[in-house]
Amino acid sequence: MIDLTKFKPQLVGTGDVDYFLFNQEVVALEPKIDGVRCILHKKGTEIRLYSRTGTDYTKRFSAILPALASACLADEIVLDGELAVLQNGKVTTSSVALRNVLEPDMKRVFFAFDCLNIDGNDLMQYPLMTRKQHLQLFTADNEAFTLVPSHCVDNKDDVLLFYQKAILHFEGIVLKSLKPYCPNSRYHWLKLKPIKTLDLNVVKKENTKDNKMYLYSLEGEGVVLNRVISSINAPIGALVEVAYETHNTKIRFPKITRIREADEK
Repeated sequence: MIDLTKFKPQLVGTGDVDYFLFNQEVVALEPKIDGVRCILHKKGTEIRLYSRTGTDYTKRFSAILPALASACLADEIVLDGELAVLQNGKVTTSSVALRNVLEPDMKRVFFAFDCLNIDGNDLMQYPLMTRKQHLQLFTADNEAFTLVPSHCVDNKDDVLLFYQKAILHFEGIVLKSLKPYCPNSRYHWLKLKPIKTLDLNVVKKENTKDNKMYLYSLEGEGVVLNRVISSINAPIGALVEVAYETHNTKIRFPKITRIREADEK
């Protein structure tokens, strides 16, 4: 059985959709769940949860363990998924998923998207669809457990259509190769999330402690951003372009992409 304290799950990378599709005849599409990546291990009636870095989350999320145990139909099984929080039926954010105490209208749900091992049999060597079949056969949905929906496409138009529908309810989508599971690899799963830009002024600038980067405070367009780290050397007063992701209208993961010229529009 896998030592989950040392196991490094397959990761989701970033890149060009056209290039990713060029190297695949068919890809699987799934909504990207904004939660905490978890590896679930059930043995007998015992459930343990581990983060993607091997941290034991079992005690932290102990309240849902009985429901997770009843959802897993094999005597021993290892699942890969995302532990998220729903509020009024909608997925919240990863920061909410890490809270110790939830509001009354919130509930934790484990969204399973892969099956790595059943009763000591390694499934990682098999293609994704084979692992998905085992996932469906050996689990059952309940109030704290569900499967991430998935379907296959072979062209960019279908990817973009799925994406436009998914971002109405989720933070983005994941494109997955149908190849065997590759622990600690970022090359076979690709995330696609909304990226927007803002033009902001540099109002404060410091060197980071290692003097390799810069720490900025930025303002403009009714937005104030503090502690934006970048290797780009922009002077105070400069106008910079900032790319960012959004979730529930919140600015997330801001990144300075370039210094804009004063007369640029």
